[in-house]
Amino acid sequence: MIVIILCFLPLTACWDYLDVEKRSMVISVGIDDKNGESTIIGGIGSVIGTSEDKGVKRYFFKGIGDDFADARLHIDSSLPFPLFLGTSRSIVFSESYASKSIEPYLNRIDQLYDYRKSVLLTISKDPIEEILDRDIEQDVSVGFLLENIMEQLTRNGKALYVTAGDALNRIPMKYTAYLIPYIGLKDDIIQYLGLCVMKDSKLVDIVKVEDTDGIIYLLNKKPRLTEYIEHPKDKNIRILYITTVSGKKIYTDLKKEQLQINVELNVDAELRGQTYILPISQSEKKLMEKQLSSKIKEDIQSIIERSIKEYNCDFFDFYEYFRIQHPKLYDELDWNLVYQNAKVDVSVKARIINKNMRDPNALGKK
Repeated sequence: MIVIILCFLPLTACWDYLDVEKRSMVISVGIDDKNGESTIIGGIGSVIGTSEDKGVKRYFFKGIGDDFADARLHIDSSLPFPLFLGTSRSIVFSESYASKSIEPYLNRIDQLYDYRKSVLLTISKDPIEEILDRDIEQDVSVGFLLENIMEQLTRNGKALYVTAGDALNRIPMKYTAYLIPYIGLKDDIIQYLGLCVMKDSKLVDIVKVEDTDGIIYLLNKKPRLTEYIEHPKDKNIRILYITTVSGKKIYTDLKKEQLQINVELNVDAELRGQTYILPISQSEKKLMEKQLSSKIKEDIQSIIERSIKEYNCDFFDFYEYFRIQHPKLYDELDWNLVYQNAKVDVSVKARIINKNMRDPNALGKK
C-alpha cells in the first residue's frame, strides 16, 4: 500500500495554481480618500509571452467605493485576472488621506495574506493618478522607480527606507511616531522631497529634504552626508566634505521631573573638493573641524527641538533609550507629557581625516 501511495505522490500538483500570465500582478498601489469615498489606484505588470512582444506590459486600475473592500470589489469586477498583491513594490498615500490616518489601510495590509510587509511606504505631494499613471523609461513602473530611488538613497546614507512592517510595528506601542518618505513631481520628474512626520499614524508635518540632515545623522544606519565649509583664509572658497558617523551615544535621564536627552556624535569628514585649490594648514584644519562640529550640532539640535516644541512627537525613539536605561521609571511616566518639556544637549566632535590636496610646491617628474 505504501509503495502505491509513493508512486502517486509525484503526480500531485497545486490544482488552484495560476500561471503569471493569468494573474494581475500589482506593482504599485495608491490610496486616496475623496469626498468621503475610498479610492484605490495602482499599476499592474502583465507578462507578455508572445514571440513578437516579450516582456512586461503596464496597465492602470482604479476603484472607488464606500470603503476599501468596496473599492477592491469594483477593481476585481473590471479585471480579466485576479489581483496578486505579492509583487507590490510601493504604496503611495495622498496627503489628504495621510492627514486623517493611514492606520486603517496599514491594518488591511496586515490582514491580507498576499501583501508583503516589506513593501515601501511613501506619501505624495501630487495627486496619486499623476504619480502612478506615468511612463517610466528606465523602470517597468513607478512602483519600481520609487523602490529603487529610496533603496539607493538609504543605502548611500541620505534617506530612510520605511516599510509597511516598520509602521505596523509602531501601532501597538503607547507612543506611535515615525517617519515616511515624501515624494512628488519636481520639474516633471518624480523625486524624493523629504520626510513626513507621522503621529498616531496621522501626517502632522513635512520636513523638507534640505532640513533632514539632523534626522539622517541619528536614524540612518550608515549616514553619509555632504557638508560645505568656507576656507578660513578666503570665504569665497567652499570646501566639500563627505561625513560619516564613527560613534554615537544617547543618554537619557529625569531630573526634577524634566527629561534630559544627551546626544554625543563622533563624525569623520573626508575632504572631497574645493572651488579653488588653496593649501590647508594644521591650524586651519582645526578651525574647520570646529565649523563642521557646530554645523552638524545645529542640524541635529534644531530638528530634535522641533520634534519637541512643534510636534511633541518622538520619532527619534528616545523613549526606547529611556526604557532601557530606566525601566522602572519608564513604566510610571506619560512619555508624551515629559517629552514636550525635554531638555536636549547635543555634542558633536568632527574629525577631518584627510586633506586630499596636492602640494603646490611639489616638483613634477623629469
